[in-house]
Amino acid sequence: MNQALALATSASQKSSVGLQIGRILAKSGDMEGALRLYKEILDQPGELTDEYGIPFSLYAADRLSGLSGDTGPLLDRLERLVRDNGRHPPAALYFIRDILVQLEAKAVGSLPADRIRRLRQSVVDGLAHLERSMALKAFVTGWTSRRSSSSRADELSTWEAYGDVPWLVGVRDGLEGEVPYLFAFHGPEVLRSLIEKGGLADTFPGSCLIVAGPGAQGIPPGSPFQGFRLHFEETGISAWSSSSLPFPILYWSILVLVIGFTGFGMYLLWRDVRRELALADMKSHFAASVSHELKTPLTAIRMFAEALAMGVQSQPEARQEYLRTIISESERLSRLLNNVLDFSKIEQGTRTYHFEPLSLEDVLRDAAKAMAFSMDQKGFHLQIEAEAGLLHVRADKDALEQAVLNLLDNAVKYSGKNRELRLRLRRGEKMICIDVIDYGIGIADENKARIFGRFFRVPGSENQRIPGSGLGLTIVSHIAEAHGGRVDVLSRPGEGSTFSIILPLEEE
Repeated sequence: MNQALALATSASQKSSVGLQIGRILAKSGDMEGALRLYKEILDQPGELTDEYGIPFSLYAADRLSGLSGDTGPLLDRLERLVRDNGRHPPAALYFIRDILVQLEAKAVGSLPADRIRRLRQSVVDGLAHLERSMALKAFVTGWTSRRSSSSRADELSTWEAYGDVPWLVGVRDGLEGEVPYLFAFHGPEVLRSLIEKGGLADTFPGSCLIVAGPGAQGIPPGSPFQGFRLHFEETGISAWSSSSLPFPILYWSILVLVIGFTGFGMYLLWRDVRRELALADMKSHFAASVSHELKTPLTAIRMFAEALAMGVQSQPEARQEYLRTIISESERLSRLLNNVLDFSKIEQGTRTYHFEPLSLEDVLRDAAKAMAFSMDQKGFHLQIEAEAGLLHVRADKDALEQAVLNLLDNAVKYSGKNRELRLRLRRGEKMICIDVIDYGIGIADENKARIFGRFFRVPGSENQRIPGSGLGLTIVSHIAEAHGGRVDVLSRPGEGSTFSIILPLEEE
């Protein structure tokens, strides 16, 4: 066991591999070895986390509690983590909450039920505040993008009355903390439109508007307005008014045109430069991601192979588990290499397809079989739903299987703490759909059109911690289009995603 752990190249890898070996030892009946290994992970300095931001020590404490029946170390670890809700990503908070819910359900006899209930409520409150803040920010963002032309005309009509200096408005949940979103408007009419017509007051009662500008005409400072607390702050914004300058209107018109054309030219140049810089940055990130993605399965393959060669495990069940892990990591490495090679062919225009009549149900079951061990290791349950008689399709079997594998791999990566997946085959009017459904972290509307672009990774700390090359969905889209179809996505943040490969149905 110690020899196998010594092959890991970093503390994070040692913790991850240690948890896997501990699970294998427990399954093979070596409880003493598993307990000793989990205690070593608990005693490691620092707070190492996995790709979802969940501390390895929490996994170890949870498994130690399950084996020994002693909840003391687990509760102590949970109490330290709950003290600072804001430092942990949502996935870690959901995981902590689920552990506390399980402990509360078993809180009988010697288990400290009040302590567990208090910790769980603290985590639930933290998650509620996080979800409310995100919803509040999304509400204001959506409202600003949906304003009608008449609303914009009303906004412009207030310039003469209130000057050229815009008011800046931030919306936050409560009276304390940072303002999460900021936008500009001219005059109180737009503010009233947000509150009255937009329905912000009814949707988020008790939230706080922070208004900074040249004055608070029409709304007394600190007064309640449609259930809101309005707080006005002077910011000392410096700006000039066109009426104070002596130039004739013609000169001003020429100056505005010159500045406008110059600004537009600079904008076009800036846009092209930014696009090239973004592409270069994505290529650099792609190279780093692929290097990491190649190294991870290779490290696991070498580690478990050398462990077998050194005779670390004598139990047949444990040796079989090592061999299955080697096979699974080899298949993962093969999928990554196929994606890179196929993307290269797509870029060069040399990717070819071999079409033949086939059963899509066989394609789905082969893809599910290829992912079965990897999903089982991570605790996923895949439900396959296929309508009967969907056989009349001409397609490239290997290409479609690769597309389904890429979507399943994405679903596993972005499922968060949920472990339910669905793979569905259904018939439509002159088309057939392959749906891959997860109930994970979801995708924001502004990113849906970009996720199929080459090298693109959804921004945000939670997504960036998840390994990936940014090629999988690009290849899926190309394969679907080569078959005369397309890829659609339905998703909402926090509710999961449904990716659909839509193919034309061959006439019977």
